[in-house]
Amino acid sequence: MQVGRGAARALGCLALMVLTAASASEGAATTPNSVCQECHAVEDLRFTDRDTGESKLYTIEPRAYAESAHAGVDCVACHDSGYGDHVPHEGPAMLPRFLCVDCHEALGDLEHLDLPDRRDELKRGAHGDEGSRRMDCHDCHDPHRFAMIRSEERTYDRIAAGNEICLSCHGPADDRPFGQDGLNDSAETHGHFPNALRHFARVKCVGCHTPRGHREDHDVLAAEDSLEDCAQCHRREDPAYAASYATPGSDVDRGWFDHVYVIGSTRSALLDRTSQFGFVFFLLLVLLHSVRRRLSTGRWKRTRWLHVEGPRSIRVWHTVQILLIAGLLGSGLSMHYGDSGLAPLSFRTAVTTHNILGVANIALWLTFLVVNIRSGNARAYVTRLRALPRELPRQILYYAKGTFRGEAEPGPVHAGDRFNPLQKLAYLAVMYVISPVAVVSGSLLLYPLLASVAAGAAQAEERALGHPGLWPMAMIHLAAGYAVTLFVVVHIYMVGSGRESGD
Repeated sequence: MQVGRGAARALGCLALMVLTAASASEGAATTPNSVCQECHAVEDLRFTDRDTGESKLYTIEPRAYAESAHAGVDCVACHDSGYGDHVPHEGPAMLPRFLCVDCHEALGDLEHLDLPDRRDELKRGAHGDEGSRRMDCHDCHDPHRFAMIRSEERTYDRIAAGNEICLSCHGPADDRPFGQDGLNDSAETHGHFPNALRHFARVKCVGCHTPRGHREDHDVLAAEDSLEDCAQCHRREDPAYAASYATPGSDVDRGWFDHVYVIGSTRSALLDRTSQFGFVFFLLLVLLHSVRRRLSTGRWKRTRWLHVEGPRSIRVWHTVQILLIAGLLGSGLSMHYGDSGLAPLSFRTAVTTHNILGVANIALWLTFLVVNIRSGNARAYVTRLRALPRELPRQILYYAKGTFRGEAEPGPVHAGDRFNPLQKLAYLAVMYVISPVAVVSGSLLLYPLLASVAAGAAQAEERALGHPGLWPMAMIHLAAGYAVTLFVVVHIYMVGSGRESGD
């Protein structure tokens, strides 16, 4: 071998090793770890292989080893032939393949990990291809610093620990080990995800790149055979990746629910049922009201569903708003119920569509806000609070009974009023309460790191309303979306109908 960087320190270590070895026992099994660390604790201890040109790092960081799963294990327990008192070492550069499995199988200390099965999976997976460089346990799990993932660790940390292994070879080219230059950068090959980097931070690679998406699976699939159906993870029951968060010796850990909001997966069954019931109820209410109106003694105009009176700019604004809401509803439901089989859009298309329409809706709402305030039209939404207890029941009673009898509408009751009291409350709630809630919550879901700032989180985590994860914010956004949709259904019906005059 040729001496590479750190040669001076390495030579000093070699000389020290020779002197120290003289006082050590001739049997390799009695060589203390402190003797090995005299050289291998040297920072950036490298040697370059003449045949391959690989610059190999031989530094074993003492602190990392002391905190690893192998802390306290003698070096010569694995390096047991030709390492003890020979400098340079005469032992084999490559240990027997799957020595890790053989050792732990003999010890019987990791039976819950089923290491023989993991060995067989590795052999038959993409990493076991005989035509490629041989893969062994220690290629991914460095025995000098490997630590078991514990159930008490944060979900984010467990995901990062698992994905760091994969991304060490499939990540940025500058950070890869020797001989892996030909691999693609995962950030460039996962363009089918709406946001690949966020998936890397929230989902384990093995969730999609193993046949069953389990934490313990090692039969890694080739890229063309991996899971690409988004709905397999974004579904309410048993997401495909959930098992990848189990910790050794435990069942599937649902702790990810506290830290990760997954569209279509971590949804509220109660909110779903409530919204579905509300939607059906309002549709039936509109239908029954329409039928009852046509059977009444009053004479009515034919319903004009998209009829809006006023200047052309108002009509255009209403039309664009209705189209945006319809698009947001269709794309939102396609994401939320992607596993129903009834979604009009594929999950990927729905995500992109919803984001684009959401930004456009924010711009339209801000335009309304500015124009409505500057033009003075905002005063049309203000009602007299003192008169409200008297006027509101009269208006509700009119829609419930009087409208079928041909009675005159009780409002507007003041000169210059454009809306009756019930309309004022509805428009005020939708445009100045519900819409802002939908805009803010949607923005936080689109840019989740803003949620940490909004919640005053000390760390850059996704938090909402003081809770880890965006689940509360997502539920608020969904509820606001349903509320706006129900309002639009009733609103279109009401503005598109009217009683004929002169009778």
